[in-house]
Amino acid sequence: MEEYVAELHEYMDTFYETQSVTCRAKNKRVLFAKMYDTFLKPSILQAKLNNLSAKETVELLAPKIGDWIRNYSVCEQLNLRNDVKDNTKATQLRSEGNKMFHPNVKRYIEAIKLYNESIAFSEKGSTERSLAYANRSTICLKMHRFEDCLENIWLARDSNYPEYLTEKLKQREKEAKNALAKARNKNASSSKVSPDVVEEPELSYPVKENAPQVANCLELRKNEEYGRHECLSKAYNKYHRYECGLLRDMREVFEEVPLIAIRMIAIAIATFDNNPETLKDHLDALDESNVNGFTMDWNKATQQDIFNTVHVLTTNQERRDSMFVAFHIFNATILHTLILERTELGPVCGANPTTNKLLLDLILRYMHIVECNSKLLSFNAYKVKEYVAESFAVGCYPLICMLNHSCAPNVQRITLRDGRCAVFVIRPVLEGSQLFDSYEADHKSHERAMRQLMLSLAYSFRCTCEACTFNYHSINCNISKNRKKLFYYYSILKTHDSKNVRKLMSQLRHFLNETPKLYPADEVCISQITFVRSLQILYNQTSENAEYWKH
Repeated sequence: MEEYVAELHEYMDTFYETQSVTCRAKNKRVLFAKMYDTFLKPSILQAKLNNLSAKETVELLAPKIGDWIRNYSVCEQLNLRNDVKDNTKATQLRSEGNKMFHPNVKRYIEAIKLYNESIAFSEKGSTERSLAYANRSTICLKMHRFEDCLENIWLARDSNYPEYLTEKLKQREKEAKNALAKARNKNASSSKVSPDVVEEPELSYPVKENAPQVANCLELRKNEEYGRHECLSKAYNKYHRYECGLLRDMREVFEEVPLIAIRMIAIAIATFDNNPETLKDHLDALDESNVNGFTMDWNKATQQDIFNTVHVLTTNQERRDSMFVAFHIFNATILHTLILERTELGPVCGANPTTNKLLLDLILRYMHIVECNSKLLSFNAYKVKEYVAESFAVGCYPLICMLNHSCAPNVQRITLRDGRCAVFVIRPVLEGSQLFDSYEADHKSHERAMRQLMLSLAYSFRCTCEACTFNYHSINCNISKNRKKLFYYYSILKTHDSKNVRKLMSQLRHFLNETPKLYPADEVCISQITFVRSLQILYNQTSENAEYWKH
C-alpha cells in the first residue's frame, strides 16, 4: 500500500510540474494529503480488509471525508468565495481593457480578457454590460473577426446600449458587414484552407438505418477481455444558472475533470425541466442494461435518450484504488458544498435529503465518467510561422466512447468545427476486426513503460494491445532518414494549401493500404502521423493567421 501511495504522489508531482496549476489547486492537494495521512488511512485499510465494493467504499468514506472538510474549514483554507455581480468592478475592468486597446499599446488579447471579465461582473441589462460588449466588438473588428464583431454589436443593443452612442455602433456594424462580404468572396476563389470555410467529411459506406452518423459496415459486440462495448438564453437555462457562481473557484482550485462533471450535471438537470426530483424518478426507473447507444434509433432519440447513453458510460469505479476513490470524494464534497451554497439547488436539496444525496452521487459518478471517457478536442493553432494541433476543450461522445484502447490505434478522432467528432480509419482493418482508439497513449510517441503507467493510473487497466505485447518502439527522430521524411512532409503541409494536402493524403492512404504488414516500421508510422495531420488540416477548426498572432 505504501509503495502504491508513493507512486501516486510521484505521479501527482509530475502532473503539477507539467500543468499550469494555481496555488489554490496545489493547496487543495496538500490538504488532501494531510487528510489521508492523519485521518483517512485506517478507513481505507478497513475497506481493503473487508473487501468492500466500490459502492460500499464510497458509503464508508464519504461521510468521514465530509466531516473532515467541515471540521477543518477546508473551503475557508482554499479561500473559496462567491463571485457576485458588481457594476463598479465591471467599470474598472472595462477601463483597464481600454488602456490595453489604446493605439499606443494595441494589446488586443489582453483587452478582450478584461472586457470578458467586465461582462461577467456586470448586471444583466445594465449599461455597463452593453458598453463592454460594444468595446469587445471594436476589438473583433480590428482583429478581422467580423462575425464575432456583429454578434457583440447585437449583444450590446440587447443590453440597453446608450441611445447617444448608437450611431457609432451602426457605423461599426456597416463596416463589419462589408468586410465580412469581401472575406467570403475571397475565400470562394482561394484554394487555401480558411477558418471560415471548413469542408464536411463524408462516410465511406452507406449509413446505418438507426444511426445516420455511423457507417453500416460496423456492428457492436461486447468483449469480455476489455469489459466494455466495442445561443445565450439556451445556455443559461441549460447550464450557466448552475455554474455562474462556481466558475472562478472551479478554474483556480480544480483540474478539468470536476469542471466537466458539473457541466454534465447541469445539462442532466436541464434535460428534466430543471427539476432534480424528476431526474431522480427517471434514474430510479432506468434499466441501465437496456441502454445501448449503438442500437438506439438516433433519428427518433429524445434529449432524455441521449442523456441515458452518457449516464451509463463506464466509470471503472470497481477497479480503482481506494485512495483514488477518496480523492474523488474529496473533490466531489467540496463541489457539492459550493453548489448548495451558491446555486438554486441549495434550497431544493436542503428541503429533500434524497435529492441532496443524489446530487453528491452524480458529481462523483460523472467525475469517474469524465476521467474514463472524455476526449480531447483539437484545432490548428498558429504558432509563429506554422500551425500545430492543440487541444482546446474536452467532450464526451457516447458512441465514440465505446471504442476500446490500443497503443497502436487503427482509427483517429478528428474534431470538426461545429464541435462534433469524426472517426477516421488510419490503418487497414480486416473484416470482423475491432476498431481501436488511443487514450492519448500511442506507441509512436511513448515507450511501453510510460504508456502502461499512464493507462494504469488514469483508466485502471493493464494494456495488452499488440504494441504492448510486442513492445513496439517509438519513432526515432535521430535517424537521418526519418528526419528528412518528416521535414519533407512538413514542407508540404505547412502552407495549409488544400490542393496539396489532398494530393499528399491520397498518396499516403495508398501507401498505408499497401503496407499493413510492414507496421510498425518507422516509414509506415511517419506516413500514418502525416495522414492524420492532413485530416486535421482539412477538417479541424483553424485559428487565424499571423495577422491574428501579432495581437
